[in-house]
Amino acid sequence: FICQLRDDNGVKVAANDEVMSVLRGRLDERGLTEPLVTKLSNGDVQVVIPGGSRADAARTRKVFEDTGRLEFREVLEDYPYVQLGATDAKVVAKATGGYDFAPDVYHNRGDIVAPKRVDPGFTPTEFLRLGKAELTGKDVKEAHQTLNQGEQAVSITFTAPGATRNEQFTTRLHQTGSFGSNSGTGRLGILFDGVVQSDPRVINPSHEQCSITGHFTQDEIDRLRTSLRAGSLTVVPEVISERFVGATLGAETVQRAMFAMIASFFAIVLFMAVYYRRLGNVANLCLAVTAILIFATLSIFSATITLPGLAGLVLSIGMAVDTNILVFERIREELREQKGLPYAIDRGYDRAFLTILDAHLTTFITALILYYIGSGPVKGFGLTLMVGIAINMFSGIYVGRMLTEWLCRGRETVTMA
Repeated sequence: FICQLRDDNGVKVAANDEVMSVLRGRLDERGLTEPLVTKLSNGDVQVVIPGGSRADAARTRKVFEDTGRLEFREVLEDYPYVQLGATDAKVVAKATGGYDFAPDVYHNRGDIVAPKRVDPGFTPTEFLRLGKAELTGKDVKEAHQTLNQGEQAVSITFTAPGATRNEQFTTRLHQTGSFGSNSGTGRLGILFDGVVQSDPRVINPSHEQCSITGHFTQDEIDRLRTSLRAGSLTVVPEVISERFVGATLGAETVQRAMFAMIASFFAIVLFMAVYYRRLGNVANLCLAVTAILIFATLSIFSATITLPGLAGLVLSIGMAVDTNILVFERIREELREQKGLPYAIDRGYDRAFLTILDAHLTTFITALILYYIGSGPVKGFGLTLMVGIAINMFSGIYVGRMLTEWLCRGRETVTMA
C-alpha cells in the first residue's frame, strides 16, 4: 500500500513519527504479522504486509479508513428523520466527506452535527447537534471487549486526568438533565470517526470507566478496540496505490533459511543419536515435540514467519538441545557413583532444573524487552523466541523426563560416547 495523508481540510501533509507509530500499532497489535511501515521521500507512507492475502489487504484498508478519533460531546439537539438533499433539511453532506449544518440552522461555534450509527449500506437519517469535545482518545488508558446487557461493547478506562474531566463532564450533564434542572438533554454523545456510536442519558456521574455499546459485529469490536489501544490519527490516510505481488528474491531467501534450519535440525539429530545413543533418541523426540508445538502455536494466531522469526526458531531449537545436554551430562555424573539408573535420572533432572530455568528465564526477559520496545521484525523475533522458550521448558523438562523414564525402563544403565 502507498498512502497519502490529509488533514481535516483535505490538504496533503507529510507523515511524522507519531503517525508511523500509530499505524504500526494498529497493523500489528500482537506482533504476529511484522508489517513494514516506511516513510517515502515525498512524505507518503508505504506499508508492506509479508505473506499477506487478499483478506489481509481488505483488513489493512479498513485500518486506513479508521482514523480512530474518539470524542465525548454533549448532545444539544436531535434532528430526526433528516432527508439529505431536501430543501428543508437541517443537515447537508459536504463534498469532502462528512456532514455540516444547513445555512439557516442555528448553532454555536464549536458545535458539530453527526449521524447516529446505521448498518453498513444504509444512509443515516438521524443526526445530533453536539457541543465541543470534552474528552478524546488521548484520555483513554485501556480498552477491552465486554458485554453490556447482552450486547457486545467496549469497556474504556480513562487516564487520571481524563477520569477527572470525565467526572466533571458527566456531573454537569447530570445536573442539567432530567435528573437536575432539566435545562439540557443530559445526554452524552460518544463519537468514533465522526459517527455517534451511542448517546446515553447520564443517570449517575461516572469517574474512570465507561462503555461503548451498540449492535456491533465482532470485526467492528476488534477494529474499535485496536484503534483505541494504538491511538488516534490526527490525519486521514488515503490509499492511492495497492498491489498484491508474489515473493521473488524474498521467497528464495526464505527457502534458503528454511533449508539451513532443516539441515541444522537433522545434523543435531544425527549428533545426538550417535553421541548419546538411547538418551539421544529422547532428545530427538523432544526436538520434534518442540518444533510441532511452536508451529502449532504460531498457526493458531495466524503468525507470519519471516527471516527474524526463523532466527528465533533456530535459537529456540539450540536452547532445546542445550537443555537435554545439561540433563544428560548430569545423568552421566550420577551413573559414575554406581547408584542405579532410576536414581541417576531423578537426580539428573532435579540438579539440572535450576540451571535450565536460569538460562531460559534470562533469555525470556531479553525477548520480552525486544517485544515491547521493538517494532516490526524485532518485535516478531522477540515474540517467536518467547514462544519457543516457553514450549522448550515444557518439552525439555516434563516431556523429556517422561520419555527418558519410558525408554530406560527396566535397564540398569545406559551407554554414552
